[in-house]
Amino acid sequence: MEYNDEIDYPKSPLTKLNNVIITPHTSWYSEDAVYELQIKTAKNVYKMLSERKPVYEYEVKKQEN
Repeated sequence: MEYNDEIDYPKSPLTKLNNVIITPHTSWYSEDAVYELQIKTAKNVYKMLSERKPVYEYEVKKQEN
């Protein structure tokens, strides 16, 4: 289910269920998550500068029109 705005979430049928918890997008935030993100970013910058190759890479596929 997708909503145009976070304010639309009350329209969701999920809000009527007792076994569902709705959290804001910042629910991922924790000290451990921020630390891990900082370490991964630093490693990626270092590898990119020293080896010219990112730690995390993916292939971008061109869309045909």
